[in-house]
Amino acid sequence: MTEQTNTAALATLTTELGRLGQIAETEGADMLVYLIALAEQEARDELAKREAKGSQGEVRRRG
Repeated sequence: MTEQTNTAALATLTTELGRLGQIAETEGADMLVYLIALAEQEARDELAKREAKGSQGEVRRRG
């Protein structure tokens, strides 16, 4: 997989984790909600790092 494909998959995973968290919350599965929230935050953090890295790469190519 390319870096771009991996990033797109990570974005999809983040979205789906959010939806799964909502379902778990509706069902009253508190521990599952907590674990899903942790995974979702890690995915968001990784996406932010990749976006920042991508922005730096674009600046370097232009500069």
